[in-house]
Amino acid sequence: MSNPNLAASLEDAVEKLNASCDNILRWIDVVRPEDGTRGRFKWAAQSSRGANIGSTFYVLSGLELAGLIQRLITPEDKAAGIAWLAAMERDEGQFIDPELWERRSPHWPEHAPWPSAPMRATVNQYAQGCRGIYRGERVDDLAASAPPPGWPQADDDPADTIEWIRQRPFHENAWSAGSHATRMLCFLLRWQAEGRFPMEGIVHTLRYLYEIQDPHTGLWGAPGQPRNIRINGAFKLFVSLVDQLELPVPYGRKLIDEVMDELTREGYEQEAGGCDEFDNWYVLSLLHGQNPDYRNRAIKEQAVRSLHRIVDSHTCPDGGFSYGPRGQCASSWVGFDMCAEAMDQGDAIGFAVLARAISLCVDILGLHTASPWIGKARMRDNFTDEETRCRIRQLLGAPQDFAGKRYEEMANGRESS
Repeated sequence: MSNPNLAASLEDAVEKLNASCDNILRWIDVVRPEDGTRGRFKWAAQSSRGANIGSTFYVLSGLELAGLIQRLITPEDKAAGIAWLAAMERDEGQFIDPELWERRSPHWPEHAPWPSAPMRATVNQYAQGCRGIYRGERVDDLAASAPPPGWPQADDDPADTIEWIRQRPFHENAWSAGSHATRMLCFLLRWQAEGRFPMEGIVHTLRYLYEIQDPHTGLWGAPGQPRNIRINGAFKLFVSLVDQLELPVPYGRKLIDEVMDELTREGYEQEAGGCDEFDNWYVLSLLHGQNPDYRNRAIKEQAVRSLHRIVDSHTCPDGGFSYGPRGQCASSWVGFDMCAEAMDQGDAIGFAVLARAISLCVDILGLHTASPWIGKARMRDNFTDEETRCRIRQLLGAPQDFAGKRYEEMANGRESS
């Protein structure tokens, strides 16, 4: 970090981080309920629903990453929030949030269930997340207690479960397939720890996921898919492969090049949403940890530029972060309408996911103590014990020996057993 230009840029970045905290303090005031109720938050200053579970979880998550939760969330907030959640919890474990339940989103099909089963499950997970934050617990894992209906279950034949993962359409949509594969793998790891799934099945699944990696780019998915979708797919798989299990990534330097090219491509600044920033920097951060000497200066310089871009492009007049560039706040969440339209205001999900991206840049730059931002990079580093990780690494062998072996089959939609 002896580059004087980079050192000067870091000083500017710290100023930007501190200024962003001042803006967040202003925004929190406008997303609290107008009547002064504590322990819950709205989606945005102008939102179509009152304070609810989804928006509250995102606000709390963002405040944790910005290092402001102790300053802004008072004991009164915590007590009121826990009581609010308890009042919405039913005997069967479902949380019924009136702000979300009592009005259908516009254009919702007349005869379709409201809310849908996935919407109900997501609300439950986010309610548990809010409760965990208020109790001071780590809540990175929002996984449901069991897979959705139609997915493999704990008492199914392990061979059928593995085949279900193998049939995810990576050749069509790496983002969707990676999401389903890693969610299922997280259940398998939980079941294995409980003695309900064989370790050999975990290893077989991991081996397959490596075998369909693209040896030319380090990505997953067929080459005809947009690069951002393929990076999104890598992000999904990294949650379990790299973050939780600490496994190596073959072709990691090629994948670093792909993410860097995406971050610097023409039009990225005008098009990137909060999840794009988070996904790109999560993948780049974990790869940088495995390849610390590769393009180190370029990655740090890009992290400084991204910090400036995110804060400058996404900060709205009310002080909050909008999910899209200025004027493009997120107006819906998992089927619930949250704002009448996209407008120039901060929104809860924009705050949470952009806080993730900023925190990753802070970590890469080593600015953990330079501002309130905590610089947290990992999400699942304590979910699997080291003994289990070592056993998996021993049984799996060296991924570089078989990575990419089935890529052509996958890319042409011909996955085989």
